[in-house]
Amino acid sequence: MEYLPMATILFPQARLQSVVNVTLHPNARVMLCDAFCLHVPQGSSGLPGSYRADLHIQCPEGKLLAGDRLALTGEDLQRRLPGVSAELQALATFMLVGQGLPVEDVKRALRDALCIVPESYLGVSALPNDCGVSVRIMTADAVALRNALHLAWACARQQLTGIAPRARRK
Repeated sequence: MEYLPMATILFPQARLQSVVNVTLHPNARVMLCDAFCLHVPQGSSGLPGSYRADLHIQCPEGKLLAGDRLALTGEDLQRRLPGVSAELQALATFMLVGQGLPVEDVKRALRDALCIVPESYLGVSALPNDCGVSVRIMTADAVALRNALHLAWACARQQLTGIAPRARRK
């Protein structure tokens, strides 16, 4: 299954809380993404109020396998701190979820695929309980973020199927 929505655009004073719950069945594979970018319309000013994303992956019996939480305020972003936002205005979490994946191979392939993304900060890590891989991506803008997410998706698809996906129109 793939759940890969476009990035949410946060305007000044926007407040968003996103919750994604995944029940991971044996032999299932899920690609998912949660992403946002900042936008201040011409003639406007201000910062987003807050953004919070919670992601939970559990087995059918209800045991939590992995979780991810991101919480930022406009003030956090305004400070442009290294490791928080610096000059980067778009952020995504991409995950390939499934038990029994070749995690080290997937991590290596994702790092190799994403190293070409300019003006970005990213990290690739294994999820706990042998349930997959997570990628956090920060880029200068929404276009760069979309390109990075496409690279991550194409790489994950190739790791799952052994075949590079063809270009898509969207």
